[in-house]
Parts: sequence; C-alpha cells; structure tokens
Amino acid sequence: MEYERDATWPAVRYEPYPWKFSDPDYISKRQKAKHVGSYQAAVPPLIASLDMPSPSSVILQLVHDASVEMAAFDQQYSTQILPYASLFLRSEAAASSQIENLTSSAKAVSIAEVSSAAANANSIVIASNVQAMKTAIGVADRLDVDNIVAIHRALMQKSRPQIAGKIRIQQVWIGGSSVGPHNADFVPPHHDRIAACFDDLAAYIGRNDIPPLMQAAISHAQFETIHPFVDGNGRTGRALLHAVLAAKGLTEHASIPLSAGLLGRTDEYSFALTVYREGDPFPIIKLFCEAVLESVTQARRFAAEITEVRGIWFETAKVRKGSAANVLLEALIQHPAVNAELVQKITGVNASNALLAIKKLVDYGVLEPASANARNRIWVAPAILAALEDFAQRSQRRRY
Repeated sequence: MEYERDATWPAVRYEPYPWKFSDPDYISKRQKAKHVGSYQAAVPPLIASLDMPSPSSVILQLVHDASVEMAAFDQQYSTQILPYASLFLRSEAAASSQIENLTSSAKAVSIAEVSSAAANANSIVIASNVQAMKTAIGVADRLDVDNIVAIHRALMQKSRPQIAGKIRIQQVWIGGSSVGPHNADFVPPHHDRIAACFDDLAAYIGRNDIPPLMQAAISHAQFETIHPFVDGNGRTGRALLHAVLAAKGLTEHASIPLSAGLLGRTDEYSFALTVYREGDPFPIIKLFCEAVLESVTQARRFAAEITEVRGIWFETAKVRKGSAANVLLEALIQHPAVNAELVQKITGVNASNALLAIKKLVDYGVLEPASANARNRIWVAPAILAALEDFAQRSQRRRY
C-alpha cells in the first residue's frame, strides 16, 4: 500500500514489563515456553499540544472535499421533517459492530431495541451500540474522560455489565495468543499509563485549531492506541469519532454512517492504525475522508429509498390525519419495530386503541407480526427493514 510518511509526528515507544500467568496451572509447558520473560507494552506519545504535520496537497484536497460533503449532507437533513437521522445512526451502529464481526439482521436488531427478551445475543449487543451512538452525540459538547467512559457504559451495560464504563486495570493485547502478549500484533499501554494518556486525549479533543476531520481521525487513532477498556474499544472509538465531528460542528443534525464506508476496507483500516502508531497520521486521515465520501453517497441513496417507502405507505394506507394510525405511520421510520406499549407511548392512546392502530397498518401491509408468538407480540415494518438490509449489503462492497 502507498502512503505518505511524516517523521514529525511521534511514534509509539515500547517499554518492558514482566509477565505473569493469571492461571499458570492451566497453561501447558509448550504454551508457557512461548511466553517467557518480559513483554513490550506501548507508550503512546502525548499529543495534546502537538502541531499537526504539514499534509500533502492530496490530503488537503481530500480533507476539503470530505468536509464540504459532510457539511452539505448535514445541512440537507437539518430541514427534513422525516427522522432520517435515527436511521443513519442505526446504520452506523450496525456497520461499526460488523467491523468487529458482530452481525445480526436489521429485523433482529430492531426487535432488540423494543424487547431484549425477544432478541438474540448479537442483536442485543448491536442495539446497545445504537444507544452508545446516541450517548456519544448527547455528550459531544463536553468530551471529557467521564463522558467518553459514559459512551462505553452505554455500549456494554447489557452484554458485559461487569466491565461497562470501567477503565481497565489489567494488560490487554490485540492478536496473537490468549495466553499472553508476547506474540501479539499490538500491546496497548500498561494500565498504569491509561489515566495520563486519557487526560491528554481529552485535552487534544478540546482544541479548536485543527481541521475537524483531521482532529476526529487522530482522536480515534489515539483512542484505539490507548485501548482504555477490556473490550468494546473499537465501537467506542468509532462512536467517539462521531462525537468529535458533532462537537466541531460538521455533523450537527445527522450522523453520517461512516463505518459503512470502512466495511469494505477493514484491512486498510488496520493498516492505517498501525502506521499511525509508527509515526504517520495521514493514512488514517485519508481513509476516513474516503469513507466519508463513500458513506455520504450511500446515505443519500438510502434516504431516497426511505422517502419512496413513505410515499407508498401514504398512498396505500387510508388513515385519518391526526389519528393514532397516522401518528404511528409517521413514527415507523424511527421505530421499525414496535409493540403495543411503545405504540401507546408514541401515540398517547390507551392499549385498546394502540392495538387498533397496529391492526389498521397490518391490514394495509405496512406492519406485520415479527413472529407467530401471540404473547409479548412485536410488529415490524418490512419495507424499512429491507432498506436497512440493502444498505448494509451495499456497504460491504468496496467502491474505490
């Protein structure tokens, strides 16, 4: 792969630490032999006061083009009456999860948002990523350590509550063996260094003298290098990326499903993070700019499909304006899966009238039961789910 290297950005250093097996009685002699002696843990540079290296004209043009497209996209959807932002956010959460090989259907994830009891494990995890994205956007005006930790808490609370929102107090590593860190692809800093690195990152994010897209990309890469949590760092880091973009005013109204632009190029993503740690920030900046351009194109197509679905609904479903069925019809773009309790909340009607509104939309083919189970029934909007699935499939195919 071709990339531009600039030695003025500091590379990660490494320092030795002694290694002790947590359960030595359960480790074979052969495995122990591969993990003898000290290991090397990263020492990330402190970046809060660093000057940005001078980018090439190619990088500058990419940053300009991606920033213009992002701002135009945000402005376009700031005036829309339909809740596209919710669907973009859901698509981002699904794509970000898929980068971590966490997959589930749009139907299953939508059901998990309504009821964990009716959902499978992966869909609950991905639905939690939706909540993490909402939390990230909600704390964008104050991205200190506590609020970044809050993003992780929202992400992990349902799947791994014992680590949710807790900075790690143990060594972790990426790749290699689960037995020890000696042959890992990357060993993040020892946990004793996390507090200082995390405070430094928050200070860097607080600066206002760096082009926002560059700042967001470097913030993400630095976060992934620190790797402050036992699990969930990738998804938290991508949610943080969106929070930085929102904080700097590039995405005030709609989160671009940027991870969708990364799905077809995960090898490049890993490579760019590696090269960042070697002292070159430009590949990760370039990759995110290209992902922005790709994801904006796909998101606009997605929005057009949703607009077409909504138009068909209102041509087909003869519901009185202001009725519970009409209110529900408007809300289905934001809530493609509903149960009776959620419909009551959306429409403000009692249980009987909520079921009547659901039945009316079922009769018109807008809704259908998610399963044959009559208890705790959930209904879904198949046309919205199909559009979400199509978007996900397109995102997996690289277009560069």
